[in-house]
Amino acid sequence: MAGSRTSFQKELDDLSNLQIPSRPATAWEIEHQIREDYVGQERAVRIVSAAAAHHLNASLDPNSSYLRENILLIGPSGSGKTQLAERVAKVAGRRYCRTDVTSLTEAGYVGEDVDSIIKGLFSPEFSDLEEEIAAVEKGIIYIDEIDKLKIYSESAEQKDVSGRGVQEELLKILDGYPVALALKRGGRKGGETRVTINPSKILIITGGVFSGIEQIVKQRKGSQLGFGSQLQKNNEFTYSSITAEDLETYGLLPELCGRLPVLVPLEKLTQAELRWILLQGSKSPVLNAQRALEMYGKKLQFTDECQDYIVKEAYHSKAGARKLSAYRTAMLELEGLMASLPQQEFIFTKEMLLNPGNYARLWKTELKLPAAKLKSVEIVRSDYELDADSETQGFVIEGKINSPAAKILEFEYIYSHKTSTEFMKFCYLARDGAEAATECSRVKSRNLEYHDSCQNLTKGDLIKGDLTKGDLIKGDLTKGDLIKRDLTKGDLIKRDLTKEDKSYFTEQVLDPFQNLINLKQLKQKFREEAKRAKKMRSEP
Repeated sequence: MAGSRTSFQKELDDLSNLQIPSRPATAWEIEHQIREDYVGQERAVRIVSAAAAHHLNASLDPNSSYLRENILLIGPSGSGKTQLAERVAKVAGRRYCRTDVTSLTEAGYVGEDVDSIIKGLFSPEFSDLEEEIAAVEKGIIYIDEIDKLKIYSESAEQKDVSGRGVQEELLKILDGYPVALALKRGGRKGGETRVTINPSKILIITGGVFSGIEQIVKQRKGSQLGFGSQLQKNNEFTYSSITAEDLETYGLLPELCGRLPVLVPLEKLTQAELRWILLQGSKSPVLNAQRALEMYGKKLQFTDECQDYIVKEAYHSKAGARKLSAYRTAMLELEGLMASLPQQEFIFTKEMLLNPGNYARLWKTELKLPAAKLKSVEIVRSDYELDADSETQGFVIEGKINSPAAKILEFEYIYSHKTSTEFMKFCYLARDGAEAATECSRVKSRNLEYHDSCQNLTKGDLIKGDLTKGDLIKGDLTKGDLIKRDLTKGDLIKRDLTKEDKSYFTEQVLDPFQNLINLKQLKQKFREEAKRAKKMRSEP
C-alpha cells in the first residue's frame, strides 16, 4: 500500500514537469492577426505572412536549415508598405527597427554607417548582453525608401557616397555576414562595449515607391511587341509587372536585386479600402475626432458627403492613405470650439472641412464668457486712522489674491505711519504645493524679520481678541487696535527659514503682493494725506 502511494506521488510530481510541445505558427494565423488592423493588398499580406512565419519558426529552432529570404515591398506612396512591416513585427512579437536610407552613407563619410541599422534593434538600456544579442538576432528590420539609393552617375570622378557605396555596404547585411558594433553603455561618459552580431536570421524587409519605374516597364513591354500585338493592353502598368531587370535599369545593383528575391507588389488602394482606413483603422482621423469630443461629453458625426469627399481626394492624390490625415487640421480648428459650445451633438459637413475659418468666426460670437472676471485682489477688510495723536495712525488691509502671478491664498497687512513699521501675514502655497503661513515685519523698508504666528491668532484673523504681554505685539491690546507702542526688535520671534525658502517667499509671495496692490503708492498717498490732515489741524 505504501509502495503504491509512493508511485502515485511520483506521477503527481511528474505533472509539474510536463512539457507541452509548441506548435509552429502558420502563415494563415499570422495573416489573420495582421488583418485585424490592415485592409487591402491581399497578395502582399499572404506573401509577407508566409515569410514572417518561416522567420519566426526558424529563429526558434537552432537546428533549422531554413535560409532567410529578404523582401522588397514595391508600391505607391500611401499603399501600406510601412504599416505592413510594423504589423508583421507586432504579430511576431519581435524587436523591430525602421530606418530610412537617406541618412546612410558609405563607411568613412559623414552620416550613419549601414551597420547602424542593426543598432536600432538594441534596447536603450539592457542588463544581460547575451540575452540582448539573442533578441536582436531574431529581430525584424524595415529599410524604407530603398529606391533613393539609385545610381545617378557612373562617372569615376564623382564619388557616389549615398548610392553605389551604400548599396555595396548593404550587401554584407543582406548576405548575413557578421557585423561588429560598438555600443555605448552608461550614458555619454560610459564606456563602449564591442559586440559581433550575426544578421543571417534577422528578417529584412525593404520598401520603396520607385517613382518613374512605370516608364521603364512600358518601354520593356513595348520592345517585346510583335506584329498584331495589343499595344495598349501590354502597356498598362501595374506594380506586379515589375521585374528584377527593371530594378537594375532603374539604378539598383544587380547584386542587390539578387539579395532581394521576394518582390512583393502593393497596388493603389481602392476607394472602399480608403474608406475603411478613414472610418475604422487604428489611425482613423474620424475616430480620433469623435474620441476627442467624447472627453467633453459631446457627440460628433460626419456626413456621407464629407466622407465621400475625403476618400475621393485621397484616391486621386499621390499620397494615398496619407492624404486622409491631411484634413485633421481642419477638424482640430473646429473641435476646440465645439467643446465649449452648449450643443451636445455636432455634424461635421463638407463645407466645414473646406472652410473651417468661416464657422470658427461664427461660433466665436456664440460662445458666452463669464459675466464678470474674477478680481485679482479681493479686499475683505480695509481701514485707516489719520489722527496724529492716535497710536494707531496708519492703515490695514486684509484680503485674498486670485492671480497666477502670486501664490497667495490670504494676506493681512498693517502699516504704522509713526514708526514706519509694516507687519504682514501670508497664507500661501509653498514650493511643494502645500499651504504655508508666514509672518514678517520690517521697519523703514529695511530687511524683513520673520517670526512665528501669535498664539492667539487663527487663520483669517488680523489682530483680534485680547493679546497679553509677552505676545508678538507688546502691551495689552483690545479688539480693533492696530499697532501698539513699544514694539522692539526683541519682541519679534524670528523664524528659521532656509535661503531657498526666503528666495521663494520673496519672488512668489512678497514681490507679487506689493505689485498687485501697488503698496508703494498706497504708503506714499497715506503719508501725503497725513501731512494734509496735520496742516489742517494746525491752521486757526
